[in-house]
Amino acid sequence: MLELKCRIPVSVLTAAPFSLTAGNIVVAQVKAYNARGWSTLSTANTAGAVIITVPHQMATPTRDDAVTNTV
Repeated sequence: MLELKCRIPVSVLTAAPFSLTAGNIVVAQVKAYNARGWSTLSTANTAGAVIITVPHQMATPTRDDAVTNTV
């Protein structure tokens, strides 16, 4: 079955020009494009979606040879 979704990373919405912060509500309409051309606008998601915090990326692990062994 075909899933109709539009996935936008939170990092896009929290960066300029949107600059949304945690707790802001996003209401969106979308258009699709294929070989037949553009669709009409979708119905707005009137319930909205709430912006949450963007998870931080873990720093690259390092090995401390003074206290680490492979035995």
